[in-house]
Amino acid sequence: MKPRILLVNDDSREIIVFKQIFSEETSYVTSPLAVMSKKTESSASASTAISGFELLLAEDLEKALHQVQGFIHDEVPVSIIFISINQHKSQERIAFAKEVQLLDPRVYLVLFTDAKGERFESQLQALESSVLLLKKPFDVDEVKQLALHFAQEWHKDNSLATLQHGLEKKMAENIFEASMYSLLNPILLSISDKVNSQVGLLYFLQQQVQPVAESQSRFQEINERLQADSKSLSKTVQVVQQLFSESDEITVFTIESARSRIFNLIPELKNLPDDIELTTDLTLDPSLSLSLARNLMILAITSLVRNALESVNRHLLKAKKVTEKGHVHLHSEMVSETKVCLSIQDNGEGFEPARFDDIDVFIRSGIATADEIRFQLVKVFLESVKGEFSIESKGLGKGVFVKLILPLSIHQIS
Repeated sequence: MKPRILLVNDDSREIIVFKQIFSEETSYVTSPLAVMSKKTESSASASTAISGFELLLAEDLEKALHQVQGFIHDEVPVSIIFISINQHKSQERIAFAKEVQLLDPRVYLVLFTDAKGERFESQLQALESSVLLLKKPFDVDEVKQLALHFAQEWHKDNSLATLQHGLEKKMAENIFEASMYSLLNPILLSISDKVNSQVGLLYFLQQQVQPVAESQSRFQEINERLQADSKSLSKTVQVVQQLFSESDEITVFTIESARSRIFNLIPELKNLPDDIELTTDLTLDPSLSLSLARNLMILAITSLVRNALESVNRHLLKAKKVTEKGHVHLHSEMVSETKVCLSIQDNGEGFEPARFDDIDVFIRSGIATADEIRFQLVKVFLESVKGEFSIESKGLGKGVFVKLILPLSIHQIS
């Protein structure tokens, strides 16, 4: 369905301009474009219209508020409001904008005026950040781009809100899943942002960039890395979604059952390439029972195993040595009566030792790789159960050593 845009304006000339911009019809007159636009009448034409929006009109604030309230619970509520303000009508219209924000915080507001913007600065301070003040005249293209941008932002915000609402509903139904949500929500958002940014950048590269011959190989390398990162993150998301969908009321489980679940979630382990070897040294009694957040623990371990496999594979592709083999080793042992140690060693890409001094910085900055996001996911889980997490590498091309210390019994997820 089309995004709904509301125009609050009583100037018939400006109303015609907005109709011309957002209507699929081509019969609207073009002369009023000069009222708001820097473009001349001769440059204006019916081709300036963009489709894909439903334009609602309100000449007074009462009707405008009724429009917002009428669609607020609709599948497609009002997402963008353009409000004309001037020196005589500024206070009540800014008050209306504030009322709309309280009614529906998702709405994006664009206030446009022919007065000096600084006159309204003190009044605008009472509004939230999703407000833009435009001073006339401005290009018609600006209005179109604003509408397209805010519609996309609204759709993204609404999708995240829908996801959060669904998780919160599930949280109320199952206490254990509530703890999973509270721990994994920031990681899931990081993964979602990472996937979106990778896909967006990849699309831009494919559509806009035409590299010169000398840069073709580098361009192809970046393209392939973005595709691999997006696919890698998608696998992690699929595992998370699968674990979320399963009932986890029973948190007491055996080592053997956890091992079987991990192998099922990473089918590559059953069919590894000839140049990658997986060895295990699991000295724990398979029948040993743990009382722990089973799904979160399995997710943490699968994330580390997948990181090791992908790192080894990338290193082999770069090395291109027929004789070199990739190796991933899993080791477990009891380190005390109440703690279990699990370690994973690989001979993959490795990293500079300083890279993980502050892993949170890379997550927040949006420049983290798929591997680093999964490392952060494991770190969050270990902190929640009062465990220990360490990661070491002697440098690029020298592999990674990861060690987890897990408590044998945990009664409450903090």
